[in-house]
Order: sequence, then C-alpha cells, then structure tokens
Amino acid sequence: MQFAQYLTQQRKKAGLSQVGFATAVKVSQPTVHHWEKGNRIPDRDKLPHISHALQVPLQSLEDAMRGDAREEIVEPPHSSAPQVTTQPTSAEPKEDRPSPFELEQYQAAQKFNELNLSPELLGVRQVAFQGMLGAYSHQAVMDCFPHAKVRACESFERVLAAVEDHDNHTDLAMIPIENSQFGRVSDIHQLLPDSSLYIVGEYFLPVKHMLLGTPNAELEDLRIAISHHQALGQTRNTLNSLSIKRERWPDTAGAAHEVAIRGDKSVAAVASEVAASVYGLKILRRRIEDHLDNITRFVIMSPRRIDPPREITRTITSLFFSLRSIPAALYKCLGGFATQGVNIRKLESYVPFVDSSRASFYCEIEGNPRDSNVYQAMGELEYYTSRSRILGVYAASSFRAHQ
Repeated sequence: MQFAQYLTQQRKKAGLSQVGFATAVKVSQPTVHHWEKGNRIPDRDKLPHISHALQVPLQSLEDAMRGDAREEIVEPPHSSAPQVTTQPTSAEPKEDRPSPFELEQYQAAQKFNELNLSPELLGVRQVAFQGMLGAYSHQAVMDCFPHAKVRACESFERVLAAVEDHDNHTDLAMIPIENSQFGRVSDIHQLLPDSSLYIVGEYFLPVKHMLLGTPNAELEDLRIAISHHQALGQTRNTLNSLSIKRERWPDTAGAAHEVAIRGDKSVAAVASEVAASVYGLKILRRRIEDHLDNITRFVIMSPRRIDPPREITRTITSLFFSLRSIPAALYKCLGGFATQGVNIRKLESYVPFVDSSRASFYCEIEGNPRDSNVYQAMGELEYYTSRSRILGVYAASSFRAHQ
C-alpha cells in the first residue's frame, strides 16, 4: 500500500480533489479511487502525467511503485499469534466530494476525450463561426464547446481575423471544410494557407434538418418551406409528401429568422434544432432529410499550434504546398509518402487567387511529423515544392473509425 498512501498524500498536498486529479491525468475518477485504495496501480505511461499534475519527481513515483511491487511478492512471516483485524472508524477521512465546478470540469474533460480534442482547449472563452446564430456551424460550436460564448461573423475572412487579432477574447474558429454530399466548402482552401492559425482538432457533424414553424403552427397548416437550396434539395421527398412548396433562402438560419419575423403559420423553415431555440420556433417534424448520411466536417483553428500528446496514436497532419516548376514535380514530391508507407487521406488541388500560373495543393496524411517515416516523407516533399506549410497536427476524430 506504499504507493497508494504516497499518491493520496501528494494529491492532497497539491490541493486536488480526486475529480480534479483525474481530469489532470486524463483518467476517470473511479480509476483514481482504485489507485488510492491499492486495488490497482497506474500504467507506466501514466506516471509522467501524474508527476506533472502533482509536481513531484518521476523517480519518487517509481520508487513508491517499486515498494508496492515488493510488498506483493514477499510472503508474510508465519506466526502463531492470532491475526488482529480492525474495523474502520468514523475518524477516517471521508471520500473527497467534487465541487459543482470541479464536476463540470470533469464532465467537460470526459467529453473532450470522446471527441479526441486536446485538454488544452478546455478553457476556451469564445468561438467564432461564419453565418447567423442558429446555423449548423453554431450547432458544431455548441457540441464541442457548450460553455463557450459564440461569435457569429458574416464571412470566413472575418472569422479568421477575429481569432488572429484575439478580438473580444475570441479564442478559436470553427470552420466547415467539407460535406459528405457536396464536397469541399468553397474558398476555404484559398484562405487557410495565408492565415496564421493552426488546425487543432476536427469534428464531424451529422446534419439534422428540422421543420420549424411559428409557435401556433401545426403540420397541416404549412404551405411553404424556405431554406438554403442545399437543405431544400436534401429534404425534397419529405416536403413533397407533405405537399409543401419550396422557396430558396440564402441560408438555413436566415430562413428560421424570417419565419419568426413573419409570424405566418403557413410558412416554415428547414433548419437546425439550435435555430428553433434561438428564434423561438416550434419543431413540427424532426429529421426530415431524405438520407441520413449527410455529414459536415469542421476544423477547429487556434492562433497556437497544439500537437496531440504522444499517447495519441491516430493523428492527422494537414498541409499546403505549391510545386516547383520542374517536370513530374507532383509525382516526385508525393513519392516520399509512398516509399515511407504514409497514407494520404486527402489531396485536393486549387488555383490561388494571387498566382493562377500554377496549382497548389491541400493535403491530409495519417501520422505526425515527429514520426520518422513522416519526417522523411516531408523532407522529400519540401525539396520539390516552392512553398509548403503545416496547417496543423491533431488527433483523428473517432468518427473516422466508421469511414
């Protein structure tokens, strides 16, 4: 029990509850409970995290753990004396109970673990997105950062600028980069290479269309549905079955706003559940999309590059490059990935606004530049490119396991 007692003493000395300690070392609170009861000992790869959280030397932890190992293998001396057992008394310390704030932080950390987002993003104060309140980008922000403020911007350029300038404490940007049905989002590839921001995470949002009406409306009252042309196309069969005509609107959140302003119970919007909450509309029917495989992928962007910890084994590296003007440059710069066994998940070309004479490329690979094979492949790529930049290294979303 030497290690269990040592761990408990050092945790209390550091002023941490079991919940706060669990959050710091990225484990569950029951796991910490078992460590301190002596039921389990931590895996070796957790010791550096424990050392950092408790501000104790790593060697001290290892010494204490070795003491536990000796106790497990040494047989107790034989004695004819009867064994004396003691019952716990009420004077023993009670289990730590987390404060509401600590519990909230723990739950947020657990969600970050599920989303594969870096714990360094837990303290985010404000996240910017393009569009109106109630847009699907707004939904993505709320899914990932439910306690952060949101900032709606009129353009992607304004979103990136707000984070670059740290305007009004805007910490991150939530940017849609591609959709499973409509491909890449227009102009994003033009903006990312010249931005000073880094991709620090990704999120796959299932697009769930709702039919939203005024508070006094019923389904049979509806005659017209307004929304973005893509949303109307994705709900065509459902709207036809309800004999509802379709009218285009610039965006889904704007359509919801328009329905709220008109107050006409014969007019509905095709928009998100968040839009219903924002504009006080009634959800008349849920999930009206004709196909349930509509997914939008977002990237989370920060002014600071935050690489995933070493224990994260599935990582994505996003990069941009422009080719040198030499024969077979693309073939040669990608050859390093093939010879080093690095999987290219995405390769898209585009023509920059500022230089239409040559194509540039947005690329996503599996792996981390600190891995030797990725490092070697990146070196070969740089030799055949006139310009290249790593846009971010981040943990692969768990959603990719289903792709």
